[in-house]
Amino acid sequence: MIKLVWKSALFVLPFVILHLVNERYYADTSNELERIGLIYSSARHAPDTAGVPKMYGELSNVFNRGEREFDYFIIGDSFTRQKRSGFQQKMGELMEGRVTTLTYQHSEMRSPFQELDNLLNGDFFDSVKVDYIILECVERMLIQRAVRFAPDSMTRTYSDVHAEFTRARTAVRRDPVQFFSGNTVKVPLTNLMYLFSDKPLWSQTYVTQIDRPLFMHEPTTLMFYEGELDERVWWENIESPEDSIVKCLKVLMDKADRRGIALYFLPAPDKFTVYRPYMLDDSYPATTPLLSNLEAMNHPRYLPTLSFIQSQIDQVPFYKFDNTHWSEAGSESVAEMVFLRAADLEGVRKD
Repeated sequence: MIKLVWKSALFVLPFVILHLVNERYYADTSNELERIGLIYSSARHAPDTAGVPKMYGELSNVFNRGEREFDYFIIGDSFTRQKRSGFQQKMGELMEGRVTTLTYQHSEMRSPFQELDNLLNGDFFDSVKVDYIILECVERMLIQRAVRFAPDSMTRTYSDVHAEFTRARTAVRRDPVQFFSGNTVKVPLTNLMYLFSDKPLWSQTYVTQIDRPLFMHEPTTLMFYEGELDERVWWENIESPEDSIVKCLKVLMDKADRRGIALYFLPAPDKFTVYRPYMLDDSYPATTPLLSNLEAMNHPRYLPTLSFIQSQIDQVPFYKFDNTHWSEAGSESVAEMVFLRAADLEGVRKD
C-alpha cells in the first residue's frame, strides 16, 4: 500500500509542480497576447487607472442618468473597449471634459458597420443627439465586414438597445490552468517551443524581434496576433476590396448626413502592418497595401491612422508590447488626430 502511495505521489508531483508554475506565471497575467499565446509573464503591464476619473460616456449614461446629448458617438470593436486607457478617455482628458463622448456596445454586435446601419435605420438617433460619429474597425476585419455589409437589412430601435442594456447577465469565470487540464502540460511545452519558433502550432501569438526600440516594455520584441496573417486570405481572394469598403462607408455617411451627423472612419492598423518594416526576420510576407490605398483616395472623413502612426513611430510607443491595442500614449495621439481632423473639416476649435 505504501509503495502504491509513493508511486502515485511520484506520478502526480510533476503535474503539481507544472500547475504551480502555470498559476504563478500564466494564470494571473492580464497581458492579452501572452494569454492567447500561452506565454509565461512575470509582470503585469496593464496601466494603473485607479483613481483616474472616467472621461467618456457609456449606455448607462443614457439609460440610468437620462443624458441625451453628446458631441461624439463612438462605435467599433475592441479598440473602443479599452476603458480609461482608450482613445475616447484621452479625448475627454485632452478637452478637459468640454467634449462629451458616448461609447456604444451591444452583445449581439458582430460588425460595427452593420450595427451602425441598424441604428441609423431606427429611432436611436432621434432620442440620442450627437454631432459626430467615430466608426472604428480593426484592419484585419475590414474587408470581410465590408463584403458582408447588408444595408437596410435590420433596424435597431432605442427600445431594442434599452432592452439589451437591462438584460440580466451571468458572468462566467474560466480557469485557463485548471489542474489536470490540457493546459497543465501545454503551457510549459509552448514556452519551451518558443525557444525554437516564433509561434508554436497551437499558439495564437507570434513573437519576433525588431531592429529598434519601439515599445515601452521589451522595446525590441514584437508580439502580434496570428489572425493578422490569417485574415490576409480576404485580401488575396476579393477583387478590389477597397471598392467594397468605400461603398459601405458611403452608405453609412449618407445616412448620417441626412441626420445632420458627420461620420468619420477610424481604421485601427494591425501591429504586423505597422511594425513589418522593422522586423529582423525577412521570411514574413510583405504587408498588404489596403490601408495605404484607402488613404491615397484622400476622402475627407477617412482618418489616415496608418500614415499618422508611421510618421510618429520613433517618438511614440503606439502599441502595447503584449497587446494588440494602442498604448495610452498611442491612444492620446490618436485622440489628438481625431480632434485636429474634425477641426480642419468642420470648423471645430479646441478652445
